[in-house]
Amino acid sequence: MRSSFEGQFSKGVERREIIDKAYALAQEIIKRTQIEETDFSGIYSPEEIAKDRGYVARRAAEFKKDLEKIETNPENPKLGVIFEAIVVAAREWFGKNAQMIKTSKYDDVANGIDVIAELPKKEKNYAGEVGLAVDVTFSNEFEDEIDRIKKEIEEGKLPKIKYFESRQRKKGSIPDVVRVIVCASKETVMKLAETLLTALKNPQNLFEHQFQFQALDEIIFQLRAFEEYARLLGKNDLAERYKKILTLMRVVKKERLETVTDQHERDLMVDRLEDYLSSSLKTGEN
Repeated sequence: MRSSFEGQFSKGVERREIIDKAYALAQEIIKRTQIEETDFSGIYSPEEIAKDRGYVARRAAEFKKDLEKIETNPENPKLGVIFEAIVVAAREWFGKNAQMIKTSKYDDVANGIDVIAELPKKEKNYAGEVGLAVDVTFSNEFEDEIDRIKKEIEEGKLPKIKYFESRQRKKGSIPDVVRVIVCASKETVMKLAETLLTALKNPQNLFEHQFQFQALDEIIFQLRAFEEYARLLGKNDLAERYKKILTLMRVVKKERLETVTDQHERDLMVDRLEDYLSSSLKTGEN
């Protein structure tokens, strides 16, 4: 039986203090790791970069107006930023030599990609690096993300990253990036926020956090489901791309289990994600 991350904790003033402190730290992490469009002046023209940055500014203003029109918990935007920063900071969840890169504001807004996991390939046939687009979310917002990935498979078009710099310092765009989501309940993100603060003194607190196994299980389940769906539609080229990264992520999980014991703590979002994938993609039992 799965145990759960969720429970009663961090009430009242203490909860707000944790969120505010974690949010300030998360902003620092994102600022330090986020790709800047202006660093690509040798690849894109100043006019094109300015156009992209203007697009981001307009979308940000629209988003702000939308938030003002609806009633929303003021915690939610901060927790979203905290969750993104945690996935960036917890690079070892994706393998010992993985690098997590916060996408540019343009790729975040225009292409809906929060983080790129740059993963060293583990097998002889897989030389070099591979990028995995990771979108993070909590609550049922994941359904819209899954629907977008489903549509990409149906159209035979994977998303691209326009502004990217690899660890080999190669700059430019990355076409046809495989996209997955990592989702958690709001209370799980709260617990991760607490861990992020303790990781200032001891990074292993974050690297060894049990949530990594929920994240890996979610990614592996998605990759398997998306591969099956692509094959069902006759999109075999796409299916092979999903299969290769699925193989890689299974190796990553095996390696993580050699370092950290999986205590099988999962929150309710795992079952919701798996149920939605199975019903919307009609992949059946796996």
